[in-house]
Amino acid sequence: MSELLTLSKAAQLAGVNRGTLQAKIKHNELATFEGKITLTELSRVFPTLQLEDNFFNKLEKIKAEATHDKGREHETTPLTDPVALTSHLSSITQQLIKSQHALRRCHLLLETLANHLNEAKTHAPFPLNAELERLQQLIKNLL
Repeated sequence: MSELLTLSKAAQLAGVNRGTLQAKIKHNELATFEGKITLTELSRVFPTLQLEDNFFNKLEKIKAEATHDKGREHETTPLTDPVALTSHLSSITQQLIKSQHALRRCHLLLETLANHLNEAKTHAPFPLNAELERLQQLIKNLL
């Protein structure tokens, strides 16, 4: 129960307004850590605090969904920060641009190959002509 909560979230859970919490903090009735309140401390000051049975499961699920695993099990970046989101979006955009460029190059290569096969087919003897036709059809199916 050591999850840190903002004053707004803590007030919402306790069923009071932020001013009430701020007053308790000012009178040293409620301890904070870096401007946030732990659930344990909130429960101590508000013993009637009723959390849903699956509150912590929901909390963990939200945290997991808000975290992007960058392929390194030991390092994750929370995507709730606008800077992290912008950076992640920029990275994805660059990957998309590179993929689209590679796809266009592959498409152009296949079209060029199909044209060369068509040209070679007109000058090739029959057995080779049939094989060139088969390769040309295969490329058309890929396009």
